[in-house]
Amino acid sequence: MSYLATRRNSDSVKTASEIRDEYLSNGIKDTEWFCPFCGIELTAKAIYGKKGQYVKSPHFSSKNESHIRPCTGDGFDLEENTSVKVNNDKKGIYGKISEVPEKLRIDKFVKNKIVPIENVKEFTTEIIKGRIDKLSFDKKYVSKYSSRFIRSFIEAKKYILSEIYKILKENQINSNDEINKEFKKLLSSYPLSLPENETNYYNGFRTTKFYSKKNIIWEGIGIIDIVDGKYVLLNDSQIKNGEKFYDLNLYVDISTEILDKHKNLKILRNAYEKKEKRIWYALGKIQIDDEILKASLCINNIDFLYIPE
Repeated sequence: MSYLATRRNSDSVKTASEIRDEYLSNGIKDTEWFCPFCGIELTAKAIYGKKGQYVKSPHFSSKNESHIRPCTGDGFDLEENTSVKVNNDKKGIYGKISEVPEKLRIDKFVKNKIVPIENVKEFTTEIIKGRIDKLSFDKKYVSKYSSRFIRSFIEAKKYILSEIYKILKENQINSNDEINKEFKKLLSSYPLSLPENETNYYNGFRTTKFYSKKNIIWEGIGIIDIVDGKYVLLNDSQIKNGEKFYDLNLYVDISTEILDKHKNLKILRNAYEKKEKRIWYALGKIQIDDEILKASLCINNIDFLYIPE
């Protein structure tokens, strides 16, 4: 199992998670992938699957032959550990439910360029070691399931909850208190790495009912308006901080012209024209103004906003 790949005539290297994001964004499957270090052909696994499948994290396997020594397929020298193990085993009645996205990715993991594999005459030991040394990346994150879309984390959380609920029902656990206790217990066991916030799948999400100063994924609902050429989501409910309540608006600091071209966010225009309420999800820090009792959340990255169909 490996997590890095390149195309035949490309000088860039991508992680399996990055390729998964590309597929979710444009729906295009690329059938040819190669090991960037030793050049063997790879097969994509859990990359082009159906939406919501989280049994395995995105990765590659060798297609017809093993990696050529000293290549291990992941950019580690043979003397190093060949991968960073992430313990996703869940104890008790659950077993191992799934592998879900763990890190919200902002930048590319691998930034250095390589000589395209079609330009390499022979993958000798010296050539392979040179290609391994050429690439600079944080190895502890390469094997972790990541995504640049908050949508991936929202869908993953829903998947975990649905699987827990089915298992609890099968074990005749019907008390709401007991169900909520199990939800919290298991969601807390899944790590979640957000910008400026190392958290988990329980604490990393919140509805707009109660304020938090942390950078988390918020869920709200409201009417969509346009102010100064940009979308504003007028949240239905106030947000509480201490004993005070604040009106909350989500400001999408991206022009409507750009968003209307984005296939996943054309729903904003439709909801605005129909004056419909929409559930929304956004990653960020909510700012509060005590003088006028207003709260605001500003988004300037399309990937940090998700409006379900």
